[in-house]
Amino acid sequence: MISSLSDHLGRFNMLHIQSSTLAGGISMGTVANVILYPHHAVLVGALAGLLSVVGHVLITPRFLEKRLSLYDTCGVHNLHGLPGLLAGVFSVFFVLYYKPSEYGQSIHQIYPYFEGGELHHGDRDQYTQAFYQFTGIVITLVMAVVGGLISGAGHHYYLHAEFSLFGKLENGIVNEEFQTGTRTIENGGNKVLEEKTRQLVVRARVNPAEALRSESYCSTMSTIAVARLAEERKSWRKDHPHGFVAKVCKNPDGTLDLFRWKCGIPGFKDTDWEGGLFTLIITFTVEYPSAPPHCRFEPAIFHPNIFDSGTVCLSLLKQEKHWKPSISIRQILLGIQELLHNPNVKDPANKKANNLFKSNKTKYSEEIKSQAKKYSEEIVMKELLGIE
Repeated sequence: MISSLSDHLGRFNMLHIQSSTLAGGISMGTVANVILYPHHAVLVGALAGLLSVVGHVLITPRFLEKRLSLYDTCGVHNLHGLPGLLAGVFSVFFVLYYKPSEYGQSIHQIYPYFEGGELHHGDRDQYTQAFYQFTGIVITLVMAVVGGLISGAGHHYYLHAEFSLFGKLENGIVNEEFQTGTRTIENGGNKVLEEKTRQLVVRARVNPAEALRSESYCSTMSTIAVARLAEERKSWRKDHPHGFVAKVCKNPDGTLDLFRWKCGIPGFKDTDWEGGLFTLIITFTVEYPSAPPHCRFEPAIFHPNIFDSGTVCLSLLKQEKHWKPSISIRQILLGIQELLHNPNVKDPANKKANNLFKSNKTKYSEEIKSQAKKYSEEIVMKELLGIE
């Protein structure tokens, strides 16, 4: 039911059903031998499933990704993390809720250190055992956080390892030196290209024209881009925000063109944009993810930060500002959706829309509502994206 309520069309998300079902089992794995009554088991399973769905719908997109920039590619946080934490809390609760006499002698099989048990002469009462259960939760969280930081630090170091992708070009490399965090292509001391990336960290002084024509250079960059885009497609098909659409375009021969995506961005609920689904074309280059993709609404929409051509003006998509190679397609689409509702009047791309937004909010609101009606979800799904 929660899954259906979270979708603006009332649809069930199979990922939610799968995760919530498994989450119930994960939670019961901790307290199965403690629970004495069936309705308590139902309560634990139901709350675990509910928490898992809430994690997918609210916690991951609105907090982990938006606030902390953490991307849970496999949904482990919502499938295992949250239900496991809930089960730990229930393990503390049930120690205090049930009377030891209700278990009889079997209590020493569940809690070997309980009063009357053989281990350590059974010196624990209910409150002491509850404290140990809570301590177990804290230790688990500390180990998880510390382990994650160590893994992240190692991954970060590996991605920043100094290596060169260029090899020897036809005219040769004039000078090559390594510099962590930046790759710069220069000619005669004049910088012509700088790309900040966590994955490619090299500095080379070459002829830029020859570099771009170099088969080894283009081949290497293309391989990296294709691998990343294939992973993005796999991740999107597994889990994506409700109401959004992202499809890889096809070449004339029917093969997939990973460098061109056709997407649909829904308007925020309870705003003037609600009900609309706006088609966005994302075009990637072989420099991706070092360089950001080009995003263009097709057809162009009326908005202060959208050029007449439909091109999106967003700092997230500008290499010299906030672009990072770690930014995913999901984050790009969510960022553009946020921009639609909250335009940046300090960096306008459409002066007419920007002036109207600042001078006459009522008329601007009418324009947006009319636009949302014109590009309603039903129309866009059928006509532009070919989805029925």
